[in-house]
Amino acid sequence: MPHLTNNIFDELLENIKGDVHVDKLRRNMVATDGSIYKVEPACVVYPKDDEDVRNALGFAYNYGLSVHSR
Repeated sequence: MPHLTNNIFDELLENIKGDVHVDKLRRNMVATDGSIYKVEPACVVYPKDDEDVRNALGFAYNYGLSVHSR
């Protein structure tokens, strides 16, 4: 997996009409589902439409990232 920096998420921001968050606060807010298990995501995406979902999944695939819905 490549080293993840906020800069690679610029590519994602260009292809998503919805919201993309890379800030620590937002990532921490979704890092748990209410259980004791906690994994902080690389970014948080709120897709606006089906195309956003496809673009986010393609981005994740290209960078070897897993995708988890909440």
